Amino acid sequence: MLTRKLIASAAMLVNLVSANAFAADSGNFTEAQASQGARLYEQHCAGCHGAKLEGAVGPALCGPAFIERSVQEGRSMDDLFFIVRTFMPYGKPGSLSKQQYVDVLAFVLKANGYRVGNKALPLDSAVLSRILISSANQ
Repeated sequence: MLTRKLIASAAMLVNLVSANAFAADSGNFTEAQASQGARLYEQHCAGCHGAKLEGAVGPALCGPAFIERSVQEGRSMDDLFFIVRTFMPYGKPGSLSKQQYVDVLAFVLKANGYRVGNKALPLDSAVLSRILISSANQ
C-alpha cells in the first residue's frame, strides 16, 4: 500500500514538473547575452573545448552528440549551470561569476542552433531547472 502511494506521488511530481517545463529552444536568451558568452568562452573555455565548441582536450559542446547526450540524460539548463560553475574552467572552477557562467551557456545554446529571444537566460536555479535541453532545434 505504501509503495503504491509513493509511486502515485512520484508520478504526480513528474507530471507537475513536466507541465511547468519548457524547451531550451524557446528563446530563453538574448543576442547580447550570447555575444558576451562567446567572448568569455574564447577566453576561458576554447583551450579545452575547441574554438568552435568541437571538443579538444574537453568534450564537444556543440552538435548532435552533445544535444542527444543531454536529452537522453534529461538535462536541464540548471544541470549544465551546476556543471560549469562547479567544474569549469579546468583547474580554476568557480573563477567566473554566476552571470558569466550563464552567459557562456547562452552562447552554447546559440552555437547549437537554439533560438535567440528577448529575455536573458536567468540566474535563478528554479527557472533554469524548468528549461529542458531538447533536440527540437535540430
